[in-house]
Amino acid sequence: ATAGNDGHENKSHSQPSQGGDWLARTRDALMVVASLIATMAFQAGVNPAGGVWQDDKTDYPNPHNAGEAVMAHSHPKYYKNFIRVNTVAFVSSLSTIMFLISGLPFRRKFFMWCLMVIMWLTISAIALTYGISIVIVTPKDYRKQLSHVIETAVTVWCGVMALLLLGNTIRLIIRWFKGRGNNVDRRIKRGINSSVQSQSNGMQGGLQMC
Repeated sequence: ATAGNDGHENKSHSQPSQGGDWLARTRDALMVVASLIATMAFQAGVNPAGGVWQDDKTDYPNPHNAGEAVMAHSHPKYYKNFIRVNTVAFVSSLSTIMFLISGLPFRRKFFMWCLMVIMWLTISAIALTYGISIVIVTPKDYRKQLSHVIETAVTVWCGVMALLLLGNTIRLIIRWFKGRGNNVDRRIKRGINSSVQSQSNGMQGGLQMC
């Protein structure tokens, strides 16, 4: 009986340690990925595809100032979308870094799941940034064919992200219900044990009176 109890205790101690190791590894991985994406988004923002103008020009038809993005003048629609997705990638990656270094209790798997969802959004945004940049620097003769390839890749990517989000959400819900079920079972066992103990105490008291 003692050996069985020791084995049960060792098993109970090993499970939290494994969960803690998983959370630590996930936290470290998120920190590395968020730092890399923040660096990439910053570099893409200050030096977008196509470069920046090196001189000032006030003459028509293409007036510009030195330091302005060439993409903003040659492809204004693409540039607006580029800035949006690049800003989303930069801000979300910085938010992830701030959350991880803030000291908040991210030992719960729910909070880590939220951070992973933010990172999926960040990775998707930086992927769109790459797609827009490639379209801009590609010559017009090959741009139409490349656009079809990028559209297909984005569609597949969105499908994969949706499946990952759905799968992890279902897994989180199942774990939550299992935790609630275990709590209910523990309460029932405690109630049964307390009732059995009270009955045994009552029987012992009756025997003593006899």
